[in-house]
Amino acid sequence: MNELDALPLTTPSAAVVLYGLLILSVIASAWMLRKRRQALAILAVLAVVCGALAYLIIGVIINPWPGEIESVNYALFAAVVFTVGAACVRWWAVVPALICILACVGITNVQFQMYPTAGDLTAPPASVSMSYEEFSHLKKAPVQDDQPAGALVTLPAHGAVSDFPARDAIAYVPPGYFMHPRTKLPVIVLMAGNPGQPDQWFNSGDADRAAADFAAQHHGLAPIVISVDATATFTGNPVCADGPNYKVMTYLTQDVPKLIKDSFRVNPDTQTWTIGGLSYGGTCSLQVITNHPEVYGHFLDFSGQIEPTLGNRADTVREIFGGNEAAFVATNPADLLKAHAHDGRYAHINGKFIAGEDDKEAVAALTTMNELTQAAGMDTTYESVPGGHTYQVWRAALAMTFDWAAQQGGVK
Repeated sequence: MNELDALPLTTPSAAVVLYGLLILSVIASAWMLRKRRQALAILAVLAVVCGALAYLIIGVIINPWPGEIESVNYALFAAVVFTVGAACVRWWAVVPALICILACVGITNVQFQMYPTAGDLTAPPASVSMSYEEFSHLKKAPVQDDQPAGALVTLPAHGAVSDFPARDAIAYVPPGYFMHPRTKLPVIVLMAGNPGQPDQWFNSGDADRAAADFAAQHHGLAPIVISVDATATFTGNPVCADGPNYKVMTYLTQDVPKLIKDSFRVNPDTQTWTIGGLSYGGTCSLQVITNHPEVYGHFLDFSGQIEPTLGNRADTVREIFGGNEAAFVATNPADLLKAHAHDGRYAHINGKFIAGEDDKEAVAALTTMNELTQAAGMDTTYESVPGGHTYQVWRAALAMTFDWAAQQGGVK
């Protein structure tokens, strides 16, 4: 079982196997339709058309996730359309169709590095999951393997002031919360990417494991780590602004702090808190810090972009800011940092920028942003780690910065 758990799922060798299975599944599906040539031809054309339409609509026209989708994914979609269609024509072709679907899932995992090994698919949790109602009735830390453990709490998080239709937040509460009832803990607020959802920071980002490891070395104490929604939907991209549809900035700067203070025993001084995120969430964290430096005192920007975007500035200004370029500039981090380079507005802020070495766009963006934040008086650093725009990078980034964020909040 240990050998099976160690089976790599995201290495180049794993990718070769998965692509091989994908190709074989398509060939097998085509072979099973060899006597139904008309159906074979129709399915081949349909698959190509579906892949091309997906690219045109998602990759060009809508482009909801700039730079996030590799072109090969449209070919994967076409392969799924073809093999599933073959299974509809010949029921026994369901086997290659299933193999194709599983191969595509595996290839997506290789791209985003969500589960590096087979063991990660079934790894025991680092915390005990529960609803907020269950958490509110706890008198002592939950137990896992006969030891006090952290609680992973799901709580409703709709914006009271902003009316932002946020999905449920997920919070890790360390065992020391119960063991040291007089201690008010600092907070790390995290945001996922786009596409994304709050639980990804725990399912793929191992945020609870990083917190649990820290707590194990600090008498059960660690910051409360809460992953909040900043997009409203899995595929949404409101560019972390107060736009025509959603008031994301108001949600993150007013609703989220109040939600956390009302729900948990925390240090009420939000200047001890850290806000951070990956990709879209990283960009958003810097937007929050530069627009509202009076709220959070520290930030983590992992693989963020040079500016909030729907793909290009013209579309962003038109769709989110009503065509008002000045309104965009007034909230854009780079412009704000330049405007306040000498007035000390950001002198109390510190933060970390981290990008994957192979993520050229993020490397360029965060190198520039680090120079701008330093010029504006912030205490910031930039580092790169092995990997691309994937959870391989974001897991490592959080593990690298967790001690630092905890220390900013007074847990040493």
